[in-house]
Amino acid sequence: MITRSPAFAETADYRASAVCRSSLLCTDSRSMAGVETERAIWLARHILPQESRLRSWLARRLVAGLDVDDIVQETYARLAATGSVESVRNPHAYLLQTAHSIICTHLRRGQVVSIQSVD
Repeated sequence: MITRSPAFAETADYRASAVCRSSLLCTDSRSMAGVETERAIWLARHILPQESRLRSWLARRLVAGLDVDDIVQETYARLAATGSVESVRNPHAYLLQTAHSIICTHLRRGQVVSIQSVD
């Protein structure tokens, strides 16, 4: 096992390699590995450091039936599945907008009323 210094563990490149190794972001396909590795690096550099700000933002928007951890996880999953991040100019705003979209989807689903036939 290779031991890394704590300073190395805090770098974005180390976090990106950890994200790549521990998730479905990286595949064995040689053609897609470069693109997915770049996305993992982008997530590690621009999104993961924003987690505390995201959690603070979510704590101010308490929604019944939603857990902050669940929203954070779903947000990361959506961002990881994003096709391209090249057009994202403000990663923090994009992160918050994605989390807001998840909350709105939950609220919309909660307003669905089942229709039952009356006999």
